[in-house]
Amino acid sequence: MGSDRLSKRGGVDGWSIADSVELCKIVEANGGTAVNITSGSALTPEWSGPAYYMPSGCNTDITEAIKRGGVKIPIWITGKIMDPSLAEEILRDDKADFIVMGRALIADPWWPVKVKEGRVEDIVPCICDSRCREDVMVDFVPMSCTVNPVVGYEREFQAKLPRTTKKKKVLVIGGGPGGMQASIIAAQKGHKVTLWEKNNALGGQLILAAIPPDKQDLGNLLNYLNVQVVKAGVKVVLNKKATPAEVKKFAPDAVIVAVWFHSLVAPYSRR
Repeated sequence: MGSDRLSKRGGVDGWSIADSVELCKIVEANGGTAVNITSGSALTPEWSGPAYYMPSGCNTDITEAIKRGGVKIPIWITGKIMDPSLAEEILRDDKADFIVMGRALIADPWWPVKVKEGRVEDIVPCICDSRCREDVMVDFVPMSCTVNPVVGYEREFQAKLPRTTKKKKVLVIGGGPGGMQASIIAAQKGHKVTLWEKNNALGGQLILAAIPPDKQDLGNLLNYLNVQVVKAGVKVVLNKKATPAEVKKFAPDAVIVAVWFHSLVAPYSRR
């Protein structure tokens, strides 16, 4: 069930929190064994699939009211719960009984395992851009994920990702998110990877993208990539401009060019 919050979006009547509390009591009295709380509607998709600018745990006010209202059956909550510490806080403060995640588990299916093992820094952070949902519901194409290149290509990655028995000297040019991810994967496969970035920090356009208000999810992605580059053992060289002469001098076995070329006539592709 859910509160569509339309009264807060354009003045159209919708379920209030008080209505939701009373409905849950009716459900419980008639044999319901649990209630899953979400909110939003077709007219308020920013609530049904919380966008990047929505607060984390945005439905906790509803579940907390239901719990305080005397409903005894388990209450499930969904709504931009990506951070393990937030999930733990919601359970500890008795604002809900179960945490429900969707997009967070698309970005990283191993989220629960990594939390259990204390590897929170290894969780691939969802940036709440809803590309996964738009793929299947708007564009009618197989699901993909902005931050997890494996989504939709699981079999291909399973076949190609085992560690190599032939280590190569790999040079990645460009320290934006694409170059960082390429470096991480190449290093995880067992190659000796060096990453050149012409500026004094890794992240490329992601650094600027994470600055505006409500863009903290992009900052989480930037932090994750920086941590993973270090953990993968990638050698990072900053303030390094790649020229043909410098590349030839470095003598790599393979070069990955991960720089952004802007062109007004370049074709656009989601892939």
